[in-house]
Amino acid sequence: MVAKRSGTTSTRGGSKRNSTGKKEKNCYESMQIVLQGAIIFIRRYESLACALYEETKQQDYRKIADTCRNLTQRPAGNFYEALQMVWFLLVLLHFRIQWYVFFFGQDGSVFITLL
Repeated sequence: MVAKRSGTTSTRGGSKRNSTGKKEKNCYESMQIVLQGAIIFIRRYESLACALYEETKQQDYRKIADTCRNLTQRPAGNFYEALQMVWFLLVLLHFRIQWYVFFFGQDGSVFITLL
């Protein structure tokens, strides 16, 4: 039996396939959990926008609700939906990392190198 650097062991001629397969499966399952949480988060915004529409009858809230509903069912279909999805991405990433780490463009690379 030969020990590998990654902490897995294998016999001669054997493979790490089972270990790697389990890690990949766990990774995909955790991604699926995160994406399901993101869908729930977006649906909460949809219900809030619907409630605000019913209260105020402003069409902006109706458009936000429709956009949120569409984003939970399919990829963005137009620029407005894509921009809304980027906003959700930024909010969700803000929950995970410090706000000053995630920027778009050149300025972000300056802050990331300082960490």
